[in-house]
Amino acid sequence: MKFTKIVSTLLSSLVFIPMLVNSNYTTHNTQHTVITVPLQVNCSSVPHTIEAVEALKRLHACGNAPRKKSISPNDTVYGNCGTLSLFITNEGGGDLLWHVIVTSVGFPITSASYVGNFTNWSQGWGPWYVSNAIAGYNSYVWSDYQTLWSGVGNVQATVSATDTLWFGIVCGGTGAQSQTYVS
Repeated sequence: MKFTKIVSTLLSSLVFIPMLVNSNYTTHNTQHTVITVPLQVNCSSVPHTIEAVEALKRLHACGNAPRKKSISPNDTVYGNCGTLSLFITNEGGGDLLWHVIVTSVGFPITSASYVGNFTNWSQGWGPWYVSNAIAGYNSYVWSDYQTLWSGVGNVQATVSATDTLWFGIVCGGTGAQSQTYVS
């Protein structure tokens, strides 16, 4: 079987993960607001390989319609390749649970990183910075949980992330937000 046929077969069998949406929810009698943002393909960093071209065709990203044969090195058309979500929830005692979710549509994540911050507006504290990264990964979803001290009050948070998918496709998103009251 030709290599391109193998790649084509692999690409056609991948499962897409549905996109998350903005939401409001309540836990422990506390209202939470979550804003989810799309991750976009960084077209300028895509390697010029057969695999990457096929991957971009599958995502319809970077100006690659299904029958396009090559990538332009200066292409600035962005395609959607996943989502970035941030949830912060009250853990009591001035602690919050920081939960970041990075998802991919089309191809597994091989590495990811994020940086975010939170501010306790009631106390006038912050921003405090939070970050983490993972490499050697092979999944469509990466979740990171951290219990952090914020003090009692209204806390607002934001996060940005970058992830690399199979074939070296780099995606990024910024501005996922969450807020809650921490007791």
